[in-house]
Amino acid sequence: DFVNGDKVGLYVVNYTSNGAGSLAASGNHVDNMCSTYQGTWSPAKPIYWADANTRADFYCYSPYTASVSSVSDYLFAVGTNQSTADAYKSSDFLWGKVYEAQPSAEPVGITLDHKMSRLSVTVVAGNGYSADDLNVAAVTICSVKTEAKINLATGAVTAQGDAREVIPNYSEGEYSAYLVPQALNDADLVKIVVGGRTYMLKQSITLEGGK
Repeated sequence: DFVNGDKVGLYVVNYTSNGAGSLAASGNHVDNMCSTYQGTWSPAKPIYWADANTRADFYCYSPYTASVSSVSDYLFAVGTNQSTADAYKSSDFLWGKVYEAQPSAEPVGITLDHKMSRLSVTVVAGNGYSADDLNVAAVTICSVKTEAKINLATGAVTAQGDAREVIPNYSEGEYSAYLVPQALNDADLVKIVVGGRTYMLKQSITLEGGK
């Protein structure tokens, strides 16, 4: 859920006599307007429709960044250390679009989808290791690209960069990390260090956005 202080970025692109406009880094009806949540959403400045008849497309994303140089190749990276709540949350990229909204006095509702994949690992006692042993285990996600290019017009995500290790967030017996969608083939995916020994889980998996 959104909490007080969360911020999203908003673009609004007007329709013309030729149809839908194209999202650009600047020159839209609204360019990357920051909106902050305090029980309700409040934009940095009031936003008005162009007129009583002009329809518009709304694009929204989170977490917000003040400078966006490219809307077709927006650069985003998940944290390589997601052990803290803030680092974990900021690795969850959200995106949504509303097509052809009609001018109205009512607010425009935008549903944001999770564009990253979330990998969860549960380690259970057995084979010589007790629950106490696992309480001090170190779990790492390996062999994953942590950088992405995102098309803010379509929400499409493309993994890029070199494979790195990610320290997941731990809560209530589960290790979780937000990861860039990508296909892994016979990769050393999970590393567990416990009792002075290192174990690797080799896995072929396709990490999908929103799953």
